[in-house]
Amino acid sequence: MMKERDELLDHPGMRRALGFIQGEVWSVNPLVFFSYHLVGCMNNWHLDVTKECLDVIQKCRSYNPSVQLRPPSDSLPFSGMTINMGSPKNPGVVTGIHLDCMNYPFCPCVVYSSGSFDHTKGGHFVLHDSKRLVEFPPGCAIYVSSAVTRHSNVPVQEGEARQSFTMYMAGALVRFAQGGCQLLHGRTLHNSNVGWSTLERVGGEWVVQRT
Repeated sequence: MMKERDELLDHPGMRRALGFIQGEVWSVNPLVFFSYHLVGCMNNWHLDVTKECLDVIQKCRSYNPSVQLRPPSDSLPFSGMTINMGSPKNPGVVTGIHLDCMNYPFCPCVVYSSGSFDHTKGGHFVLHDSKRLVEFPPGCAIYVSSAVTRHSNVPVQEGEARQSFTMYMAGALVRFAQGGCQLLHGRTLHNSNVGWSTLERVGGEWVVQRT
């Protein structure tokens, strides 16, 4: 699987798409779809989150170099990628209404559309909470906080082809890095009011145990 991953990420077509997205991520005031609103993202905030996620990736890679954690790009704040290719019998990729609740909500995900289809008649990106339908041509990218915004896409017409890939920052990696590269269970904490304590899972909930 590692070989196939590297071949895909090193493909010239994928490198061109990632280069396009990289320019958008680091540009001034990118538009970000957030829950219930279309927000013009403040550039300083956006750069802070981008740098935070890049730092998380570096901490996780340094923690255990033997783990072959390879993000889609060293210049992008995303730890993972999901590719939707469809099939020969059904080349028009469609996703139903969903949330990607395991992603880090403060770092917008990227959805990239490709294929050959009439974007005015299908393939639209749907934001259900804000009730917006967005034309989504092939070769374009949309930025969305997919952990908090319900989204889907409209099917393309018969005989057309649509593929997509998404890039995201895994929330679990952020928690792991912010916790000093420790798992949450049994992690030792210090609070000036209660002294030293640990987190333990009791009855399906995390409970602070004083020591």
